[in-house]
Amino acid sequence: MTSFPAAARIEQGRLGIGQLLALPLRGQVRVSCDAGLLWVTGGDAGDVVLHAGYSTVVSGHGRVVLEALESARFTLRTLRE
Repeated sequence: MTSFPAAARIEQGRLGIGQLLALPLRGQVRVSCDAGLLWVTGGDAGDVVLHAGYSTVVSGHGRVVLEALESARFTLRTLRE
């Protein structure tokens, strides 16, 4: 019998310039900046600044924090819990 990985959870959002979003981190999440400029910190990623079209993978436990350095749209995709 073949087993398939669980479907990834996908969430999208927007942040206005200077707005913060702190989320619990359990496992591995891909953070993609769809528009604007986004600062990401948490897990093993350290501090990363994402321009539109770029992404980073954050893994670990604790929190991941996003801050819009410009108004931004983003996508969070759970890769592994």
